[in-house]
Amino acid sequence: QGHRTLLIGTDRGELAMVAQGGVLTPSDFEVRPQSGYGSADVQAVQIGDSAIYVSRDRRRLRMLTFNLQENGWQSQDVTFTSEHLTGGLIRDIDWVSTGNDQILAVMRSGEVVSWVFNRPQQVVAPWRATFGMADGSDFGRVYAICVLEAGDQGRVWMLVQRVGAVCLEEWLVADDPERCLLDGHALTTQAGGVVSGLTWLAGKEVVTIEDGVIQPAQTVAADGTATASATASWIEVGVYSPRTFTTLPKEGGQPGGTAAGSKQRFTKVSLRLNDSALPLVNQVRVAPDRTPETSMAKAFHRRCRPS
Repeated sequence: QGHRTLLIGTDRGELAMVAQGGVLTPSDFEVRPQSGYGSADVQAVQIGDSAIYVSRDRRRLRMLTFNLQENGWQSQDVTFTSEHLTGGLIRDIDWVSTGNDQILAVMRSGEVVSWVFNRPQQVVAPWRATFGMADGSDFGRVYAICVLEAGDQGRVWMLVQRVGAVCLEEWLVADDPERCLLDGHALTTQAGGVVSGLTWLAGKEVVTIEDGVIQPAQTVAADGTATASATASWIEVGVYSPRTFTTLPKEGGQPGGTAAGSKQRFTKVSLRLNDSALPLVNQVRVAPDRTPETSMAKAFHRRCRPS
């Protein structure tokens, strides 16, 4: 990985190659050991002034940063709190800088694990996407991922296992105006109440969104067709994937030291949602956040009391 110097990863450690004249030549180079953690044969990615690489056991992402005081490169574990997500072993990584800055990692198991990464703010937020594999089948298994910079936006492309084929698909990021919250989806029209050409979804239970209205789930026929309202002009068809998240234990601190292990009680929880359906809290749908009587110019907050 080219950086301030040429960074080299081996199975036994990380090295930096430099030259006295500033340009590497067969007669002018020096290899200096930097750390001894070892890396896998996965291409590293450069993020700002750091380089991210995969550890030798393919379970961790490590970050190489230059330390002025030590005058050398130091390796830090980025995935210290999220190793439970990398049990499928990392196959490949890439970096998307548009939207929320993210490190994308393809697992050998076919899952995709991502870390929203912001080093200046010391934020590392992991999450996992299964792309339809929740039923235990190979449908949605990701084999490779690639980020292409196109204009002012990074486009994420994937090779994904679907019914009877491996498809090249674009993963629309959160701020893409054409995004759809369905996996393996198609944006199409219909003729006579029938949507055709959905061969990659044959036999799968799908959700149809007709002119912005969600319809009951149905199973795509073996010939790749699904039914729709004859009056619908624009239809989205795809596999619904539930979104869930688990909050970390609260660590508020106390005069005697850490609060870990102490009994804690939340008196109230506030949810702020952005472009989202109303979530379930303790398996109960939260009350509507607005009513027709609520002024559109007034902020409205609904507090949820957890059990």
